[in-house]
Amino acid sequence: MSDSQNQAAQAAPAPAAAAQAALPPTPKKIQPSLRSVLIMAVVALAGILLVLRAWNLWPFNSSVVSTDNAYVRGAGTVLAPQVNGYVPEVLVKD
Repeated sequence: MSDSQNQAAQAAPAPAAAAQAALPPTPKKIQPSLRSVLIMAVVALAGILLVLRAWNLWPFNSSVVSTDNAYVRGAGTVLAPQVNGYVPEVLVKD
């Protein structure tokens, strides 16, 4: 290699070193305290429970029974005896 090429090769790393020196130092990471983590968890849990209550979802819907038109779907079975008299007992398990 000639002297001009050696000088060019040595000059190239100098701007990279200057660029690294110009970078600001990395910021120090701040660890959250246990108290702030617990406060955030309680606020998040309260928000979730508030949404569940507003939408009447589990666990708040187990005691609420409602209907809009008082119509209940169900399978009805008509029983008619083939004999005269009363049927005292029907021996069928569903």
